[in-house]
Amino acid sequence: MTDGPIRVAIVEDDAELRELLRDEVAHAGGMQVVKSFANGDQFLAAHRDLQAHVVLMDINMPGTDGIACIQEAKPALPSTQFLVLTVFENPA
Repeated sequence: MTDGPIRVAIVEDDAELRELLRDEVAHAGGMQVVKSFANGDQFLAAHRDLQAHVVLMDINMPGTDGIACIQEAKPALPSTQFLVLTVFENPA
């Protein structure tokens, strides 16, 4: 595994949900939020320097969506695990 806490990055366009995730990870014990991003483009600009073990990735975001982010970042981060998050509202 890893020495020290599990390093987590969060990519979520909803500010309220992003902060909720940040707080939950920070208080979970054994984990540390290294950075959070409001969209996929911000993540892609910084992903090589994060040294994150896990990325919590929203799918539906403006700009580069979560699936495209993972496709672009995974080859450069082969040992990083990506967990996909999404919220789907059905008004019907």
